Amino acid sequence: MRQEKPKVSFNERWLSSLKAPDERTDTRDSKTKGLGWQRFANGKTYWKTLGNWPELSLDNARAAAEKLNSTLANWKAAGYPAPDPFEKKAEPSSTLTFGDLFDRYIEARQLHKQVNEKTLYEYKRIVKAYLEDWKTKELRQITDDSVAILNNRLAKKNGPIMANRVTQLLRAIFAWAITSKPRLWTGTNPAKLPKGSRFQEREVARCLTPEELTRLYAALDSEETSKDLREFVELSLETGQRKGNILGARWAQINLDAKTFTIPSAQAKNKKLHVVMLRDNAVKILRARQGNKSVWVFPAEGDTEHHLLDLKKGWSDLLVRAGLDYPKDSELHLRQHDLRHTHISYLVMGGASLQAAGATVGHVSSRSTERYTHLLERVQREVTLAGQRKMERMIAEAKKKQPILVSRVMELPAPK
Repeated sequence: MRQEKPKVSFNERWLSSLKAPDERTDTRDSKTKGLGWQRFANGKTYWKTLGNWPELSLDNARAAAEKLNSTLANWKAAGYPAPDPFEKKAEPSSTLTFGDLFDRYIEARQLHKQVNEKTLYEYKRIVKAYLEDWKTKELRQITDDSVAILNNRLAKKNGPIMANRVTQLLRAIFAWAITSKPRLWTGTNPAKLPKGSRFQEREVARCLTPEELTRLYAALDSEETSKDLREFVELSLETGQRKGNILGARWAQINLDAKTFTIPSAQAKNKKLHVVMLRDNAVKILRARQGNKSVWVFPAEGDTEHHLLDLKKGWSDLLVRAGLDYPKDSELHLRQHDLRHTHISYLVMGGASLQAAGATVGHVSSRSTERYTHLLERVQREVTLAGQRKMERMIAEAKKKQPILVSRVMELPAPK
């Protein structure tokens, strides 16, 4: 049987006397049908850092926690009046530094689980590599002009792609600061550059030529190349899978007897389970790595509980040794992801359809494979030319036989 909501004769005095409830409360007016009053508990959760152990002892941490509990009890007894004693106070924008803002941005992303570990690592790497001297800058010192100057300098020194990535991260950090509660930045977003300021990035996939592959494999065989880097590059070329899927692979995903590498939907870009058929050389490489005593195929150095996240330093040195270092040429610049492009390109040049090549590497959509259309056209052109040459040879052979057939016809007796 449906329980009737409690009814009260509403009046101003009664409404003003209400305090915040511990849970949602519904009350109906006894005089006017359909008129109701809902009250909600303010369910915010705050985490307050007390200090770092062992600098802060356990006893002192408990004492600090008890003091906070007392503040909470007094605030609750008073009916939760404003201001909130636990809400983080915004620092004046004029004194907050970029380093402080970045730390808070990372903390917020981790707290709300909005980005994965790999992305957080990349954010920190970008700031350390390209924005380290900005950490002590007060936010008011970061202007549209300073971001534009940085953008152009990075494009010349590190390439247009990295310039775009750094500016994108700056824009995201300031956008978050403007909308955060409490608001950490009250000005405009200095990294929101005018339309057209973003550098053009190449759309055609970079594919290693046979000559470049020869140089790359020669550099991989050098003693200067680490085992992890060498086998990561070889597996990338053998399987065509993304860097994150290879470095983040667990042994539970590998079946060497069946020659398969299973990428679960949670780790696949298209959120669909993908099974990679392993070539013999890939199986050989994986068998040699089985003795690492970790659940990861590529465990982190000195830490078998985590996997490798990147090999960028070794990769840069490898390109120099292979003569493939083109940092200022966006068309020739070789990224680790281009190993995947190379794998797909040779599938297509080997005669695979765009659909088959895309399915082999787990492309999200047909649009991802369309960038290889020019290779398919080249294959089709070569097939057409081969067919034409075959036809020309057959016609030439037929012409050689034709005079014999004519002479035999001429030898027939004339009709009477």
